[in-house]
Amino acid sequence: MLELVSIQHVGRSMDLVSVHSVSPCKPPRLFCLLLSFWKVFFFFLFFGWLVGWLVLACFVLGNLILWRK
Repeated sequence: MLELVSIQHVGRSMDLVSVHSVSPCKPPRLFCLLLSFWKVFFFFLFFGWLVGWLVLACFVLGNLILWRK
């Protein structure tokens, strides 16, 4: 939490000191939801791509082994 101190000159020898609490800037909630959605989407996209290549490799290797017999 940040604090902002401002000093205002009121009279001859009186100064008004006020302290304001400033919270750090947070992104909007919708932005956070979209970001988490895209992270999950790309994770499953990469995971599906990897599994697809593994299945294809097993299929090709299995066919090569069967055709050699």
